[in-house]
Amino acid sequence: MLVMENEEFVEGQPTWKKCIDVVQGSVGLPLLAMHEGKYFKNQDYEQVREIAFAVQEEFRAMLNENEWLDEITRQTAIDKLNAFSFHIGLLTLDDTLIANYYDKLEISSENYLKAMMSVNSVLQHMHYSCLRHLVGTVDWMDHTVLNKMDLIYSQTGNKLHIPGHILQGIFFNASRPRYLNYATVGSLIGSEITTGFGRQYDKHGNVNNWWGTKIEAVFLEKEECVASMLFNSIELRSQVEMLGLTGGLKQSYLAYMKWTKRNATEAPLAGLTYNQEQLFWISAAQLWCQKCGDNNLQNFAEYKVNEAFRNSINFSRDFKCSLGSPMNPTKKCNVW
Repeated sequence: MLVMENEEFVEGQPTWKKCIDVVQGSVGLPLLAMHEGKYFKNQDYEQVREIAFAVQEEFRAMLNENEWLDEITRQTAIDKLNAFSFHIGLLTLDDTLIANYYDKLEISSENYLKAMMSVNSVLQHMHYSCLRHLVGTVDWMDHTVLNKMDLIYSQTGNKLHIPGHILQGIFFNASRPRYLNYATVGSLIGSEITTGFGRQYDKHGNVNNWWGTKIEAVFLEKEECVASMLFNSIELRSQVEMLGLTGGLKQSYLAYMKWTKRNATEAPLAGLTYNQEQLFWISAAQLWCQKCGDNNLQNFAEYKVNEAFRNSINFSRDFKCSLGSPMNPTKKCNVW
């Protein structure tokens, strides 16, 4: 079977699964557009957009209230945040644009080889057409990576892609209480803003360290506080994830609390004794549930969630954890 570039097949994989993988790798964009057109509605888009901007505004407030940033760095950070953008699903993408993109695609059920050669030609043309274009002038093509089950932050574009097809199930539902959605999609958006908002790229997406030496030293000291909580065998990537989760939870929680001041009080979940704030934390933790081996340090979701919660004064207050208890230590590590 002819395989797309970078396509990986698992040995023993059933033929139907291989075929689906080929189709997704070949014409994933129109497939996503069709899927979202059926399952991802305008009300979903509007609520995710509301949550995204609320979390972004909370990060802005955190920058303004930050005590270790100097004024020049603070303003540069705010300028970068002002240039930050969200791409939510494909509802705002013009169908004509997608149709024109695949205009020269020729698929025949009688000739698989010719069909795959045509697909490769179209995809290669897309890659080469991006040459000599400034970052941002072909933004719509970035949607071709949205077949992944994750949020994607582009440092060079200073934008966050939120795939519409993941906004379902435990992750998001426009009909359920806001405290559940802020806890899940909101905390992940906040995590991406926190981890993606680094010092190596400026607001235009160019490589440019915009932090001064003193500010960078303070940041690294605070980062080391967070890293010291982790096992020595945990990789650096996990330390970054830890920073992101801690910051994302703080942003999404405070954003939800501001939402409650502008809207009617939501009812707690029937049959449970937890209040709305406690359900926020439970929902945020449930998002990371997974099955893994006892010795699998790469999948340390339980440990990561516990450490993020331990460093939150909001969590300890909502669950009335005694100061000095395991989930409310006297020393807490926070960067933002």
